[in-house]
Amino acid sequence: MLIRGEIRYNNHSNKHGFYHTELKYGKFQRVINLPVAVKNEQVNAEFKNGILTLILPKDQNT
Repeated sequence: MLIRGEIRYNNHSNKHGFYHTELKYGKFQRVINLPVAVKNEQVNAEFKNGILTLILPKDQNT
């Protein structure tokens, strides 16, 4: 299984007469070996409150 994403983070502040900007961005990917085959067309992913939840239905045909 391959998970790909992109990080985009911008932080701006203006305190005590100084303006500060911090930018962080870039792509990433992770490969995870699964112990069983999955139904690729039924994979579902949700990213909420900083947590990635994956639903990977097992393929019963293999």
